Amino acid sequence: MIEIASLLSDLQVSTTATQLLPDFVENLSTFPIAPIPMGQVPESNFVQAHRTFVREGKIVRHTEEGSTEFFAYLFNDLFVMISQSSKKKSAFIFDLSNLSVFDNPDLEETVYDPKSLQPVLSITNCFQMVAMRSPVFDDRKGAAPSHYARCMKNWTISTGGDKEKKDWLKAIRKAKRELDVKFRTFSPTKT
Repeated sequence: MIEIASLLSDLQVSTTATQLLPDFVENLSTFPIAPIPMGQVPESNFVQAHRTFVREGKIVRHTEEGSTEFFAYLFNDLFVMISQSSKKKSAFIFDLSNLSVFDNPDLEETVYDPKSLQPVLSITNCFQMVAMRSPVFDDRKGAAPSHYARCMKNWTISTGGDKEKKDWLKAIRKAKRELDVKFRTFSPTKT
């Protein structure tokens, strides 16, 4: 964890886990139009006693502009992606409690050029990621969040093979379920 934290302290990090950014103050008047916050994540904000490592591996993000290889790290509360591009080193950190993953069927997904509408790339072993950032509460006092306001486009992620894709999805969903249970059962002690 300390090694990953030292990598992040040198990069510009886009994150939905705003507690990692020092001095970040959410302006709800611009939400959800405001972009995902970006900044440098100090080691002290990333290395936490409650955070545990789950798995790591190479993944590829596919967009209309092309594909970018990342090295991904899954923790019990965060999903971290560090770009492997030599041109522009960057990182993305997603708050696992607000991250949803969806399995793409084992059919090939084709990405089309937005101008010519010609197929650019066929990719397999994909899943979709959607990050939400802020809970939207019902008007009733003490009500659970009714939904989350979306702040990120769907990301198409591919892995090295079908088994690896299933392993990633299983690990992310398990960590997310365990985190959701902790949130639902958490009650601060009175002092």
